Amino acid sequence: IELKLKPVFAAFEDKNQPLANAVDGKPATAWVVRENARKDKTKNEQVKEDIQKKIEADAELKNAKGQVFMDIDSEGLRIQVVDEKGKPLFSSGGTVPSVSARRLLRIIGKSIQMAPGPVRIEGHSDGAKFGNGETGYTNWELSTDRANVARRELIAGGLDPALIVQVIGFAN
Repeated sequence: IELKLKPVFAAFEDKNQPLANAVDGKPATAWVVRENARKDKTKNEQVKEDIQKKIEADAELKNAKGQVFMDIDSEGLRIQVVDEKGKPLFSSGGTVPSVSARRLLRIIGKSIQMAPGPVRIEGHSDGAKFGNGETGYTNWELSTDRANVARRELIAGGLDPALIVQVIGFAN
């Protein structure tokens, strides 16, 4: 599962292009755009730290540290929650999250509630093929179903559903 928290403001590097607010497209001054980008980065850093502290403080999830990767780039905060050997988020071919995956997603949902921008959720499958062929249930449906399960768990953790702008499934 991958979560992306996109910044609300975008700046153009081309000096001939006006700076614009990414939400409504209206012109914005360079100072306002850059100031908001800096505030977004600081807020994303706070969200990242909050998630790390909550995982560290949870006796069960303390061992799940290797399943959560977070980085901040020009697109915002990216949170990846991945399988680890012997600790799958979902059983192979399944859409029911493990107890620790559910708990982890709810902690993340509570923390990203204070993030500066919209949330995009990406689901991935384990790549195992289904026996019913390409016209039946495939990894495309599985990855999308998993992304929707993650969406529901994030909301159960406290994330405002209005912040979620995309739920996407990827497959091999």
